[in-house]
Amino acid sequence: MFNALKYTEILEQAGFTREQAEKSIKVLIEIMETNLSTKQDSIELRFNMKSEFTEFRNEMQTDFAEFRSEMQSEFTEFRNEIQTEFTEFRNEIQTEFAEFRTEIRKDFAEFKNEIRSDISRLENEMKLLEHRMTIKLGTLMVVAMTVLTTINKFI
Repeated sequence: MFNALKYTEILEQAGFTREQAEKSIKVLIEIMETNLSTKQDSIELRFNMKSEFTEFRNEMQTDFAEFRSEMQSEFTEFRNEIQTEFTEFRNEIQTEFAEFRTEIRKDFAEFKNEIRSDISRLENEMKLLEHRMTIKLGTLMVVAMTVLTTINKFI
């Protein structure tokens, strides 16, 4: 605590008059009261700072919890979108693959039918050739018999 009487005595010993020392003390006390903080001021400041810090911490915790919730929500939404897109893509691929498989089976069946048709046509042509060759062989046998008979008559 500030001792005004002792300060006045020190000023008087230094050559100040009583009036000068008192005025000096008044000015000093006024400065101290307006510019210096008291213990109570410090306690109030500490309480206010503690209160503001607690309020700030609570706001930050609330903001962080809201941010976390928003991020979780957005992440869940993003995951659902990706899963939906993946499912749609998989379905498209499965559909296209099924269509491709059907096309291949159809093309293979057509090719198989063409091969069967070609085989059947070739078999018919071979039978026709066999028939023609049989006729020609028969004709050759008749001609050969005729020639042999004729040669036999001349011999």
